[in-house]
Amino acid sequence: MKLSREAIERVLGKQQPPLPAVAPPKGPQRTWSAIGKDEAKAIIKFAKKNRTHSYQELAKIFGRSPSAICALLKREGVR
Repeated sequence: MKLSREAIERVLGKQQPPLPAVAPPKGPQRTWSAIGKDEAKAIIKFAKKNRTHSYQELAKIFGRSPSAICALLKREGVR
């Protein structure tokens, strides 16, 4: 069995270098927020220019749910 130098030092109780502080990853958003007018205009403009993108692709680009993108574009008469 091979042990690394760090593993042996841990077993012997030697002082370890401090671990760098890392912020935890941002979790999923648990609440909804309305799409702002500027954001809606950007989504509509992008969707008109790129008609082949699916709702899932648009949702990934703009960070919204596919159903919110679908509702916005249907309400505005884009699709």
